[in-house]
Amino acid sequence: MHILIVDDHPLNVDSYVALLSQIESNKNASFHLAYNCKQAYDLITQLDRNEINIDMAFIDLSLPAYEELNYRSGDEIGSLVQQKFPNCIIIIISMHSEPVRVNQIIKTLNPQGFISKNDINYKNFPAIMDAISKKDSYFSKTIMEAQKEFIIKNINWDEHDS
Repeated sequence: MHILIVDDHPLNVDSYVALLSQIESNKNASFHLAYNCKQAYDLITQLDRNEINIDMAFIDLSLPAYEELNYRSGDEIGSLVQQKFPNCIIIIISMHSEPVRVNQIIKTLNPQGFISKNDINYKNFPAIMDAISKKDSYFSKTIMEAQKEFIIKNINWDEHDS
């Protein structure tokens, strides 16, 4: 299994690797790490060129941009992953929980997992991964509340607004 982790905080990246390594099915996983959009782009294109498939990707939304190629956030990196590796499981882990932003990510990426960093800890991480590994979608409490708020307020937000 090849797992991509993209987050601009090295401690978060190390924590995800440590937590994922504790799960039996990931014991022999290869981890591919990036800390900004440029590193992520370079890594993804290199893996694609070498015909190494990414099975699962953990992506933060707020990342330092790769201005030269116009990659400014994790959702754009997620789109690149989906383009190069259509069977990859995308999991967004972010502090962003604004209803409009959450809805935009769900509509454009349709991630299998969307987790607010406020909702995750070492105790519930294995259960989250278990749900995702069974091909269930997993949206954390904060993300579900943001989606509910978006629907209740009937926010009319389209591509033009974005």
